[in-house]
Amino acid sequence: MAAIKLKVSLHPALQVPFKLSEAEETFHVDVNKTIVALMDDCEDMFEAASAKAGKRLELQINVLWNTKDHKKALNPNEKVSMHFANGDSFGVYGDILPLLDVEAKIQTKIYIV
Repeated sequence: MAAIKLKVSLHPALQVPFKLSEAEETFHVDVNKTIVALMDDCEDMFEAASAKAGKRLELQINVLWNTKDHKKALNPNEKVSMHFANGDSFGVYGDILPLLDVEAKIQTKIYIV
């Protein structure tokens, strides 16, 4: 299982009310992982970092790209190895939302239906 080191770059339009540390921005990723799994890892990191900063926020990533080609959104079902080499950076864009607890999420879904 080969792993590579990648660094996340949040799109400048995202209004992040805290600073990510170098360690939080760095990912050690199995090359056989899918892009969607990398998105999930990044969302998990953001949630943990926001909690550490005293915020309750989540990031819902809509698009991820290799920063070497910022005009090409990556297919979530493809493998990391198809698009990245060790030391590359990836950009993400999405929505930053208040983190709801599980009960609030269930109630929200019930009201929407």
